[in-house]
Amino acid sequence: WDVSNVRNMLSMFTNAASFNQKLGNWDINQAPHLPDMTGTNLSSDNYDQLLIGWSNQTPQHNKTLKAGGLKYSSNAIDARNTLINDYGWTIVDEGLL
Repeated sequence: WDVSNVRNMLSMFTNAASFNQKLGNWDINQAPHLPDMTGTNLSSDNYDQLLIGWSNQTPQHNKTLKAGGLKYSSNAIDARNTLINDYGWTIVDEGLL
């Protein structure tokens, strides 16, 4: 999916219980709002790839990623910390597996 021109992803996946795909390659650099991942069934592997992929971009600062119900593995710790510490993100998830 080419989402490089999407400006509002706010409720894109809210309660999309059957959604479980890779999003780490999405270009979120221009998105003022991130998708709400709460209520999805994103696997920890796909959530890891999201965190890793997005941390390797140059995302905007001070974003909030709502990912209630999702857990990440040790593979994504550094990426998650980069988003929080270097870009000032608030990430609401269920924490480490």
